[in-house]
Amino acid sequence: MQQPAGGQTGADDTDGHSGDAVPAPDKAAPTRSPELALELTGALPCVRCTYNLRGLSVSGVCPECGTAIRATILARVDPLAKELQPLYTPKLTAGCLILWTIGALLAAIASWVPRAIEALERVGPSVHTPDWIATAVLGGIGVSALAAFALIRPHGRIPPRQSWAAAGACALYFPLLLAIRHIHTAIDARDPSPYLDVGGIDPARATWRLLAEGLLVLILLLLRPNARVLAARSMVMRTGQVDRQTMLAMAAAIGVGAVGDVLAILAFPADGVLADVLRIGATLFIGVGSLLVTLGLGSMVLDTIRLAPVVASPPLALSDVAAPTTRNNLA
Repeated sequence: MQQPAGGQTGADDTDGHSGDAVPAPDKAAPTRSPELALELTGALPCVRCTYNLRGLSVSGVCPECGTAIRATILARVDPLAKELQPLYTPKLTAGCLILWTIGALLAAIASWVPRAIEALERVGPSVHTPDWIATAVLGGIGVSALAAFALIRPHGRIPPRQSWAAAGACALYFPLLLAIRHIHTAIDARDPSPYLDVGGIDPARATWRLLAEGLLVLILLLLRPNARVLAARSMVMRTGQVDRQTMLAMAAAIGVGAVGDVLAILAFPADGVLADVLRIGATLFIGVGSLLVTLGLGSMVLDTIRLAPVVASPPLALSDVAAPTTRNNLA
């Protein structure tokens, strides 16, 4: 006997034909599937504005508030999904997300000023490096560090290990500030033109840069899980999908610059053609890596600006995302 499609039971299964017993696998099918089918094919109020989405495409958005229809479906299927959990302080978290990336971008841009002056001095008169450069760089990193505290535990369903990782990342900002301060004050004071001089890059500068780069990579990797939670929240609410992007690209860009610093250290004891090749390679890798990091930070600023409206939106309560029967089952 051919089995009913989709686990549904037809009239022949309920009108007394007990001889045609339904096999055990179909009996073991989840009993909530028909309820879920009725919920999704019947009235489907938008998770945000309660507009009735019945008859609209699953891949579309709510015509009233723009929330992805798949986000409403997710809310019906799994009201406790981490992408839908209410944030403790939505507006503060959204603002800190933007400050976290803007502070880092401003620090990166300020770091380019001495290098631009170094290049200009090769074709024109000597230009004094402004005294505010170090303050601007450290200030940008400091703002980013303070804003990163908002990523420690944005909502209650963050696993403890992720919160501890984010807290560790915030703690690593302190040695990062010390390393950057040493580079922009002590090292730049005695060697203001490190990349275009014939002698090459000072190994001390390369060593301190490697320390700072290692700290930056650790900070990114430790903040990444919680940052992805907020990114997934925005993607679900805006498009019904989960963000596939990662912060690993930024870590890779930092790694490109780190390769240049390693080459600079190797070039110091070398001589002849090998030393020249290593110095040129070091300058190229550091330049390309620094450019990629700056562009990546700019992209992160744009991403967080897109994230902010969803993060700052009013939190969803369980009553907003679950039908009465579902709420009773969850209670």
